[in-house]
Amino acid sequence: MSIRSVFILPYACFLAVLARVTWSPIDSEQASFLGLTTDYSLLNSKLVVLSLAAILLPFIWYAGNPVKRLGIFPCTLITLAIISVAWTYNIGQTLFSLTLMLTIVGYALVSTRLLGRRLALLVVWLIATLIIVVSVVLAAIGDAHAIMGGNHGGLWRGIFAHKNSFGPFLGAHLLISMLGRRILGVPLVVIWMVAAIDLVAIVAAGSSTALLSLATGLAVAAVLAPFKVRGLRNLWRAIIGAVACGMVAFMVIDPDSALSLLGRDATLSNRTVMWSQVYPLSLSHKLGTGYATGGGAQVSFEVQKAVHRKDAQGVQSGYLNLALELGWGTVVLFLSWGIFTLIGLFRSLGISDGKALVGALMAQHLVISFSESFGCIMPSWSLYILLLVVVLWRDLQATNVEAPAA
Repeated sequence: MSIRSVFILPYACFLAVLARVTWSPIDSEQASFLGLTTDYSLLNSKLVVLSLAAILLPFIWYAGNPVKRLGIFPCTLITLAIISVAWTYNIGQTLFSLTLMLTIVGYALVSTRLLGRRLALLVVWLIATLIIVVSVVLAAIGDAHAIMGGNHGGLWRGIFAHKNSFGPFLGAHLLISMLGRRILGVPLVVIWMVAAIDLVAIVAAGSSTALLSLATGLAVAAVLAPFKVRGLRNLWRAIIGAVACGMVAFMVIDPDSALSLLGRDATLSNRTVMWSQVYPLSLSHKLGTGYATGGGAQVSFEVQKAVHRKDAQGVQSGYLNLALELGWGTVVLFLSWGIFTLIGLFRSLGISDGKALVGALMAQHLVISFSESFGCIMPSWSLYILLLVVVLWRDLQATNVEAPAA
C-alpha cells in the first residue's frame, strides 16, 4: 500500500470535520438569543483536533518549506499569531486555535505533495459536494435541521449552524467547480449540474455575504479570463473595471439603495451598531489580546449589549476581530497579502484556470472577512481552501509549468 493511499483517508476525515457541519433543530442566531449553543461541530472538540494533528505528524516531512510554498505574508501572519501566546488573554483558547490553524496549514502543504494537484483538490470537491447534496435535500423537504427560523424563517442553512456559514461554503464550491474543472477532471455535464444546485441553494439561503463574495470572486475571475489576444484581454478588463467602478460609485452615492438591493439594511443587520461599540476597544491594546481570544471579556460584554443577546458570537467582522486579537498592523498585513496576490495575478502573462481560481478565492475570502468572524486567519473551510490553491499555484510557479505571478 502506497503512502498516498494511507494518507487519503485521514485527509478526507480532516475535510469532513473542517466543514463544521452541525445537526440542530434551531439555528445559531435563535440559540444566541436564548443563550444556548447549536454548534455541535467536532471541530470544537480538543480531542478531535489533537487527533487530526497527531495523524498528520508522520506525514509532515512532505510539507516542504512553508515560506517558499505559502509565501512570506501568510507565514508572517501565522508567526504573529504564535508569538501572541506571550501576551494572550486566554492562553488555553489561543493554544487550541493555534493547533487547529497549524493543522490546517499542515494538511494544505502535505496533501498537495502526497496526493498531487488534481487529487488534493478533487477530494475537497467531492466532500463538499456530498455535504451540499445532503443539505439541499433536507432543506428542500423543510427539515428543521436545515432551515433557518426566527427572522430568517424558511431560508436554507443546510447542515450548518447558520445560512451565513452555508452560503460562503456554497460559493467556494461553485468557484472550484467552474474555475477548477480542468484540474478536477470532472465531466462538464456534472460540473454544470453541481453548479446549478449551488446557485439554487445560494439564492435559497439568502446570504448577502455569500452573494456579494461570490460576485466579487467571479468578477476577479472574469478579469483574469484566459484570452490569448492581448488586445481582447485588455478590453475585457477595461469593461469589468468600468462596471466595478460604477458599482463602487453607486455604493458611495446611495449606500441605502445599494444595500437594499443586497437584502441588507443600513446597519448590516445591526453589525454597524456592534462595530461602533467595539472599535474603540481595538485601539486600547496595540498588540491585541491574543490570537482567537475575540478581544476579551469586555468585547463580549459590548457585543451582548449592542445586539441584545444572551450569548455573544463575536463581532461578525474578520478584520475587526483580527485587530482586537493581534492589532491593526496585522490587519494591514493581511490586506497586503490579498492585494499583492491579486496584483501579481493581474500582471502575470500566463494563461490558466489555476490563476483565475486563486484570484477568485482570494477575492471571496477578502469580502467574507468584512462581515463574518470566520474570515482573515481564523481556522475555517474558507481559509483552508484559499491556502490549498495558493500552495498549488506557487508549486506550479516553482516548476515553471505556468508563467510566474509576482
